[in-house]
Amino acid sequence: MLAPFLIMLREGIEAALIVGIIASYLKQTGRSRWLPAIWVGVLLAVSLSLFVGAAVLFAGREFPQQTQEWFEAIVGLVAVGLLTYMVLWMRKAARSIKGQLQHAVDQAMVAERGHSATWGLIGMAFFAVAREGLESVFFLLAIFQQSSGWGAPMGALAGVVVAAVLGVVIFWAGVRLDLRRFFRWTGLFILLVAAGLLSGVLRNLHEAGAWNSLQTVAFDWSAWLPNSSVLGTVLSGLLGYHESPTVGEVLIWALYLVAAAVLLWLTRERGAQPPLHRAEAKPATVPQGIATAAPSAWVAWAIVGSALLVAAGVAAFYYATKTAKGPQRGEMHRVVVRDGLCEPMNFSLPAGVTTFEIHNASKRTLEWEILDGVMVVAERENIAPGFHSLLTVKLKPGTFAITCGLLSNPRGQLVVTPSASSEAERLRPPVQAFIGPLSENRVFLIMQTNALVRHIKTLEEAITAGDLAQAQVQWLAARVPYKRMEAVVGRMADIDNRIDIQARYLAQGEDDPEFRGFHRLEKQLFGQRSLQGSAAVAEQLRLDAEQLQQRLKQWQQAPEDLAGSAVWQAQRLQESGITEPENLYALSDLADLQANLDGMQKSVLLVDELLQGAKAPLAEEVRQHFQALQSALDALKNHDQSSFLPYSEVTATQRQQLSALVAALAGRVEQVNPALGLE
Repeated sequence: MLAPFLIMLREGIEAALIVGIIASYLKQTGRSRWLPAIWVGVLLAVSLSLFVGAAVLFAGREFPQQTQEWFEAIVGLVAVGLLTYMVLWMRKAARSIKGQLQHAVDQAMVAERGHSATWGLIGMAFFAVAREGLESVFFLLAIFQQSSGWGAPMGALAGVVVAAVLGVVIFWAGVRLDLRRFFRWTGLFILLVAAGLLSGVLRNLHEAGAWNSLQTVAFDWSAWLPNSSVLGTVLSGLLGYHESPTVGEVLIWALYLVAAAVLLWLTRERGAQPPLHRAEAKPATVPQGIATAAPSAWVAWAIVGSALLVAAGVAAFYYATKTAKGPQRGEMHRVVVRDGLCEPMNFSLPAGVTTFEIHNASKRTLEWEILDGVMVVAERENIAPGFHSLLTVKLKPGTFAITCGLLSNPRGQLVVTPSASSEAERLRPPVQAFIGPLSENRVFLIMQTNALVRHIKTLEEAITAGDLAQAQVQWLAARVPYKRMEAVVGRMADIDNRIDIQARYLAQGEDDPEFRGFHRLEKQLFGQRSLQGSAAVAEQLRLDAEQLQQRLKQWQQAPEDLAGSAVWQAQRLQESGITEPENLYALSDLADLQANLDGMQKSVLLVDELLQGAKAPLAEEVRQHFQALQSALDALKNHDQSSFLPYSEVTATQRQQLSALVAALAGRVEQVNPALGLE
């Protein structure tokens, strides 16, 4: 309760100070009638903060356990960063804030009509309070994740109330409060809070599986200061205390405090300066050019509307804490945990993704776990009495225990029966079964890059010799290996955009300085039928191909990439590669498509033997669809079957047929990874 109280007091008094200075300045200059505009900005900012808090609660509840840990870690990091920034900023700026804000009010009031001045004041109050309110959302979420019950909310509310009272005092006293000492000591304390949050972030990252170093327990105080004790609970919520922290958690806690101390020393005050409460009181005057007209008539209605928004924000935030679910994943199963048992205690579910809605109907904060022996399969922690939480988990067949509140309570039983998806996963080949296909595909890609570089070098030689016909032949020959590996290389955006960029994707089309590679040469060799200026373009194409050659030697593919890259290539072809020709001058798109088909077929059929063992009918369908597309391409060859027709002679109907066959192929290949358990 103390940590949220101090945070909300600190953030609240910062907002109250700013609003109080603005209000006091208006009153001193005889413009009290403008005060309602400030309240509009304050109420709008409060409602925004409440709605953001509700949205974050709804978002957080939809995450599975591992993602929830990531979410908590990110919120904690944001909170630590903002806390640190605000402590340092207030240490530096507390003395000069009055003069800066009075100048800003003058600027906001400079207007020819009341409307502009009204919006200026609303905007100032809104952004002053919204900044503190939105920061408080992140701070309190991080604190609430390490606290439970009503202590934290009540502490936060008490901090806001005290800050509001201080704001009223600031207003009537004309901002004569010495804030240096207040911010100095509370700032140091909040840095300790931030250090505890950062230590908790490291714990979240470990539970999310992202951090596994320095996990040796530094010390164990569970015997004399357990987390469950009153003092342990207070210290846990206040400073992130843990009864048995790891070496990494202690180390990051200490390093943060050292770094914060250094920053505080570097931003220390130099030389004597008069404190804020000694500011000399001078008669207030209205600066020349500042509007003194009455505020807009609609301000009163705006106050009513803003107040209603705040009420709606409170309702949304409360509703989110009680019912926030987010989108459900899999079947939803309700579990009610009472003081000595769960309802139900024993149940059976099919394997797969399942979401549990865990309601805490007991009198104490609890965690609900699914256990496989002594190992935790999944869990949801810190469910406060009267609240509920969601846990999404992918269940595997087996018999598991479930905890029901206290560790001394009887445990329930969860029986997970096999399902179609779990059977497919069970049939998944072992990892070592993919070593051969991956190695063979790697060799295939390296051979294609070697052929690409070789043909480009021959192309350069033909250009140097002034042989246009040979240059055209080598350009076409170089396209084949590149298109065979396009399913992999096409996803390397930097290299693909240098080697195979199309003019339609450039701002100046073919006149764009970035128009290079294959298609720049294509225009010169086939469109202009000229070798002039092509030597430099061919040289750069070779350099880019050599860079690709080196990159592919280090390229690592996962088992799912074998079929996954083919799906990506097929979808790319379906979207534009068939209906919109790529080779506008060479008209060799059918040869490109044949090379694409060769490359896709190579990678997919490398797992054909594995697929036959897992799902033989699908393996047969995949082969049939590859053959159907090949037959359609063969029908578009010249009479002697030695080459393809120019793409300009391919009718719209034939293109649509090719596109449909590619789509059907993609649909079958898309099923390969799930069939092999590679989802």
